[in-house]
Amino acid sequence: NVFLYKNESQEFSQQEEAPNGDVPEKKEKPINPNSFMPVIDDMYELFGQIFFDNKMEIIKDNREIFDCTLLGVLFSAGWGSPCRIFNKDLIDVYNKMNDGEKIFEIIQVSFDKTEDNFKKSIAGLPWKFLPLDFKGIKNLKEKYNVLTIPKFFPIDKTGKSLSDRGREDLLEYGVDICEKWNEDARVCE
Repeated sequence: NVFLYKNESQEFSQQEEAPNGDVPEKKEKPINPNSFMPVIDDMYELFGQIFFDNKMEIIKDNREIFDCTLLGVLFSAGWGSPCRIFNKDLIDVYNKMNDGEKIFEIIQVSFDKTEDNFKKSIAGLPWKFLPLDFKGIKNLKEKYNVLTIPKFFPIDKTGKSLSDRGREDLLEYGVDICEKWNEDARVCE
């Protein structure tokens, strides 16, 4: 028999029934202490609890967003050609960093004005998105001193930026800078 059961974030399958016929115990994925999971409540305070994927669907189990060791915040909009150009480079770095296992996650804060533009601007992007009407956008803009877009900030587990030059660093160093930021985020714990 095959038993399927799920915890809040993943489905697991058990190939064999226990010898006495009992249903296997629910298996929880162990929390990586280097991930953002131990500070998820702080992350919810910063970003809220509603996130979208690139199809504009609400992510039901948003905890998986924080199961990473490097988290970035991207301020962007589909109408800005520098944003679209940067996204191409960022996708490449994102995919390389997550090849094999998820290490790097990005939460995008959109400056698009309409839902239709928002929908078009996020199509095909692999990371996560705050709702267009996110109430805390003003606080995030002030916290990270966002005056122009695109702006990208890798953050540590306190929400502090690891670099004020995230976009420039990524363009100059690519995956190498992400690996450095990942180490810096662990040091900041």
